[in-house]
Amino acid sequence: MEVDNEWLWKILWTDETYFHLTGYVNTQNCRIWATKNLLATHPVPLHPEEVTVWYGFTASFILQPYFFEQTDASDPVTATVTGQRYASLLRNHVIPALQQRGRNHFYAR
Repeated sequence: MEVDNEWLWKILWTDETYFHLTGYVNTQNCRIWATKNLLATHPVPLHPEEVTVWYGFTASFILQPYFFEQTDASDPVTATVTGQRYASLLRNHVIPALQQRGRNHFYAR
C-alpha cells in the first residue's frame, strides 16, 4: 500500500452553524457553579432570528464564509439548508475557490 505523506493537506473540513441575531445564547452550553441554588431564569424567544453560515478550511487556507439566505419581499432572510442549496454551495462557492488555488486534488475521482 502506497502512503501519501500529503493526505492531511488534502482534507477539506467543513461545518455550518446558526448565529442568533438577537444576542440569544444557547444556555444548554452554559453552566453556573454556585454554592446556593439561584433559581435564575432567562427569557428565551420561541424562534430567535438567526443566520445560517457555512465555512470550510484546509491545513493551508480558509474558505470565505457562505451565508444560506433567500430574498424575501423586502430583505434577504436565512434559508433552510436543503440538498439543492448545498449542491449550489459546492458548485458556485467551494469548487471555484479550490480551482483558484489550483487544488484540483480535492475532488473525488
